[in-house]
Amino acid sequence: LDENVLPLARSWCLFELLQSLILVEERTSQLKGQASFSGVLFCTSTGILNFGQASTEIALGIGKKLATLRLEDATATSQADEEMINSLVASKMGGFDKMNEKLRSCMSLALMASRD
Repeated sequence: LDENVLPLARSWCLFELLQSLILVEERTSQLKGQASFSGVLFCTSTGILNFGQASTEIALGIGKKLATLRLEDATATSQADEEMINSLVASKMGGFDKMNEKLRSCMSLALMASRD
């Protein structure tokens, strides 16, 4: 990710995030709190945000962008792909409001690691 969170403006990146969030939920319930699954990691050019390795500038930029990010605005070159991904968000996550909320929650935890 960069400070503008540009990958999340692309529908296929949104699809990958969706699949990762589903996997996090599945693995968390399967492992019952064991620490063997890392979940979604947000990688930047300066390090992994979740591990507090990202630069302050990137972390601040991501935090600022996160406040206004709307995943429903993501686009794809193919209209059919975009519609399929949007449909999956609705069926698997309960819609974009919930998807945005989950992303903000994951990203907030990662950003908290950056400030420590």
